[in-house]
Amino acid sequence: MAQRLHPDILHLRQFTLEPPFVDDAYNIRNWDFSGDAIIDTNSHIRLTGDLPSQKGHIWSRQFLPSEGWQIDFEINIGGKGGYLYGDGMAMWATRGRLSQGPIYGNMDYFDGLGIVFDTYANSQHDFTFPVIMGVLGDGKTSYDYAHDGDANRKGKCEVYYRNQPDPMKVKVSYIKGSFVNVHIKLHEKDWMDCFTITNVTLPNISYLGYSALTGEISDIHNLYSVKVSTMRPGKMQEMRMPTSFNQLPAPESATSSGFFSILFKLVLVAGVFAGIYFAYNAYTKSNTNRF
Repeated sequence: MAQRLHPDILHLRQFTLEPPFVDDAYNIRNWDFSGDAIIDTNSHIRLTGDLPSQKGHIWSRQFLPSEGWQIDFEINIGGKGGYLYGDGMAMWATRGRLSQGPIYGNMDYFDGLGIVFDTYANSQHDFTFPVIMGVLGDGKTSYDYAHDGDANRKGKCEVYYRNQPDPMKVKVSYIKGSFVNVHIKLHEKDWMDCFTITNVTLPNISYLGYSALTGEISDIHNLYSVKVSTMRPGKMQEMRMPTSFNQLPAPESATSSGFFSILFKLVLVAGVFAGIYFAYNAYTKSNTNRF
């Protein structure tokens, strides 16, 4: 059965990325890509190949809704390296765009949010790699790259997502002034609540981007699809608990139809019992008259 869409959710098609990605002129409508990124029109956007010293990125031409949004995307990271591989990729919601640099393929001193998929540890930590992190930048502070973003990190979860048989699904929800929440789904597993960052306000003009970086060691970083949703004006304020749009309560009409369905079943069951009761009384009366 097809899932009913919540009536207050709006899908923003100008941010959609899906095969074949390009038009007849080999352009991606509403997006720009650069660096080592290449397009496989049958499957994915490859931000880097499994080669050293690569940087690739892709950025939306339009900025995200300032009050809030949900971004659903699919990625795959992996390669030939068994013990050494890297460096990683990231989803960005930042004021700047199309600036290639050393922070997972993006520029340093970014202003906004990064959801980072880091596969190589530059220093020692009390957690394992690969890891998913939420990092924030103010546009004035350099990223703590030598310590894998320790000074910028606001949330994380440890998940072994490298070389999975299917792309990993990621869901990032943002409500201005309230929270950023990240859910992930790996091959044949349920959705996992990765982390939540509270009291977050991103720049009113924030572009959506994806970037990746390899150094002396490398990995393939593929982006398979992107979909962005927002909510109707006035409904965003109702979402103050960290959640995803997919966890919103069912529309009132759907709840009402469910109520009437249950009521109908109760009436039907009551009718069956009433029929049994009257049949039993008739049977008892008949046997009494015989004697």
